[in-house]
Amino acid sequence: MGPVERVVPHFREDLEQLKARLLEMGGLAEEEVRLAVRGLVERGGDLLWSKTFRSGEAEMCHSLANIEHHHFKYEAHRRPGDVHVHFFGTDGLSFSDGVSLKDGDLMQVSVTDYGRPLRNPLRVAGTKPNLISVKGLE
Repeated sequence: MGPVERVVPHFREDLEQLKARLLEMGGLAEEEVRLAVRGLVERGGDLLWSKTFRSGEAEMCHSLANIEHHHFKYEAHRRPGDVHVHFFGTDGLSFSDGVSLKDGDLMQVSVTDYGRPLRNPLRVAGTKPNLISVKGLE
């Protein structure tokens, strides 16, 4: 008698959907990857800012092992069944180039051969945060 299949059908479907979603986002970073990433900001349909930068552990100031340690040391981040997707930045920042983002700006990150770019509009809440004052000890 052969091995018994113990995966329930709905879990298999969920797992296949998860795999498809991860592949849409560029796959799994289980090996050293160095990629050229293009970031851009559009405002009102016009290109406001664009930069191509390198990505990968060699371009980061911390190792992936160090980042994973600090993320997964919290029990809330170690729940069975949870999926964690991390995007790590570089020094290619629109802010460092003097760009101030506004409500409605569209941000995009793309990698050649990774499928569709990730595109997200910026939405600014209509309220300003209340500043908290701290009184020093005397």
